[in-house]
Amino acid sequence: MILRSYYPLLLAVLLLPGRLLAQRPPQTFNSPGHTEPDQELDGFSGKFKSIHLISASVRGVRAAGQIVYWVSADRRRLSAFRAGSLLWCTDVVAPFQAEIPAVRIHSLVLSSELLFVSLGRRGLAEIDRKSGHVAGRYFDRDPNNLRAE
Repeated sequence: MILRSYYPLLLAVLLLPGRLLAQRPPQTFNSPGHTEPDQELDGFSGKFKSIHLISASVRGVRAAGQIVYWVSADRRRLSAFRAGSLLWCTDVVAPFQAEIPAVRIHSLVLSSELLFVSLGRRGLAEIDRKSGHVAGRYFDRDPNNLRAE
């Protein structure tokens, strides 16, 4: 009989922590410390940041016009967000999978029309900033082996 009176309390103790964790929003691209500003947002301070290395802590770049370029956790996909809404998402690694099987996104460089995505030492992709399409693919950094498509 005593056990029945504690049953609701026991259920609350067991289920409440799971409910609280489930209500926590997932970590998003706008999380502080996970993105860094691009040179477009430099404010003429003389601190030019051109190459954005992707790591476990920094996975995105904040560019002008409230656009955030975000690399997925598996470092395969690149997405563009404006004011919290998805503009486009591109699997950058897929076109390189046959030539470079273990390729992952290493760094980003923003230019006016393109994103230059470094895929380690052997690959480079050019991504159109407006549409997210792969505009160019380059293999091997050795000038003798460079092959463009």
